[in-house]
Amino acid sequence: MKTVRQTDTQTRARALPLAALLLLVTLVTGNPSPVQAATSYTVSDIASCAAFLSAIGGTGDASFRCYVYTGTLGATDTLTIAGNYGLRPQGDLVNPTTNFTNNGIVNINSAPGTLGGGLYNAGITENQGSININGYSQNYSTINNHGTIIISAAFWNGGTINNAGTIRVTCEGSFQGSGTISGNPVQYQSPCDTTPPVITPSIVGTLGNNGWYVDDVTVSWSVVDNESAITSQSGCSSTIISSDTPGTILGCSATSAGGTASQSVAIERDATAPSISVSATKADNTPYMVGTWTNQNVTVHFMCSDVGSGVAFCPADVVLSSDGVTPAASGSASDTAGNSASASFGPIQIDKTAP
Repeated sequence: MKTVRQTDTQTRARALPLAALLLLVTLVTGNPSPVQAATSYTVSDIASCAAFLSAIGGTGDASFRCYVYTGTLGATDTLTIAGNYGLRPQGDLVNPTTNFTNNGIVNINSAPGTLGGGLYNAGITENQGSININGYSQNYSTINNHGTIIISAAFWNGGTINNAGTIRVTCEGSFQGSGTISGNPVQYQSPCDTTPPVITPSIVGTLGNNGWYVDDVTVSWSVVDNESAITSQSGCSSTIISSDTPGTILGCSATSAGGTASQSVAIERDATAPSISVSATKADNTPYMVGTWTNQNVTVHFMCSDVGSGVAFCPADVVLSSDGVTPAASGSASDTAGNSASASFGPIQIDKTAP
């Protein structure tokens, strides 16, 4: 009887684990073992559905919705349903027949439209991967879920869901319907933010009259949402108003999961005093020169202007009729913001008595 003796090399090779064998193949051949490349598919119309079915080696019909009869989405692959297109199994609403398995990631981003949109009548029999429902979808068939389904839009279940995995409904989604679900219960995100951020303005400056500020104004904003994160803000940075303005409007808007809120403030700034000038005339309407003698009554006129908040008060004319020396006739003007300025005219000398 002839005995076949195994060589040491054969014995060691048999004992090597799989990982070592793959390394050995790489060292001998110079070629690593093949790794499956990730592929992304986007289905939004008839042509893209047909291309998807061909790529996965599946069967189906792209003439109305993307009907998938058979096929498998690989573990490293991603399928996105977009536009007004839908993913739907073969068959009618009650007894669809399909065998489509998802091992990768399916994103349902379509909106409801003339073609139904979304994950229409389920469309996936076996889910081993992830399904992200971001567009209106409905199920009237059977879904065997061993992976994860995240529902962030309206979802209607009129069929059967056997849930051995995870189904989670976010605050943006809803899960309704007259169908059945068995296995693990549906998880609902809580708490949900139903109110937008609270925006509060802070105004620092010296407030004059009638809502006008009379020096530099700093406007800042407090944006708070205790229920969810602030996802975006606009115009909410601090602002310094250092120039006179009849009305500068500043606004802040912010968004969270609870919605968008906005606030605005109007800042009126006038830090400039009004202008006031003075002159005098004699009774015969000729000008009176300060410090000269006259034998007529003298009227002192005040003229006021303000380019900011406007003149609130300007002194009335002062009439001097008595003999003697008046050191000065004075008056003050004020604007709407409360700034003021003064002017005087004198001396004024009147002598209407004959020698």
